[in-house]
Amino acid sequence: MTTLEATPIVSNYSQIIRDVTIGLLATTEETRDILIAGIIETFWDDDQSPGDLALCGIGLLDVRVRDSILWHMAQLDDELMLEAYSVLLRAADVIYENDKNSSYERGHSSPAYTCAGIAALLLGNYREARVCIDFVYASAPSYSLAMLVDMALRANMNPDECRSEIFGGDYELYRYGG
Repeated sequence: MTTLEATPIVSNYSQIIRDVTIGLLATTEETRDILIAGIIETFWDDDQSPGDLALCGIGLLDVRVRDSILWHMAQLDDELMLEAYSVLLRAADVIYENDKNSSYERGHSSPAYTCAGIAALLLGNYREARVCIDFVYASAPSYSLAMLVDMALRANMNPDECRSEIFGGDYELYRYGG
């Protein structure tokens, strides 16, 4: 049994967010900024705990956090993108395993698997991207970002085209919406 299998991650997803924010932050936007910074830091941390990975996966449930992370990822070179891909895939796996072992609604791993699929697409690894997106379709078939990635894969969109067409806007658009 591995550490991930032996560690109960969380019984209530919102509890992690409350634990991060109680007494520290006053607004949703400040919470998002902390989550974005924490997820990016997790990408470069050599020793992520199951809790770090769970927080990464759960933070991506917020569309503004998710889109901000995707914008940052699109700015990475391939070596750093591979690191981000690895973390996102492990975070998705942690959330997926927790979902399987809880009575809560399923599909919480969809944003992390979709982000991992986007990272694979940006790396030019279409097969890995397809595996991630198919996994999302199995648990959350109407997840709209997965549908967009699926369309990019079907169109055989190359990584540079994907970066410029999908993530070519200013950061504020991804961070605050538009």
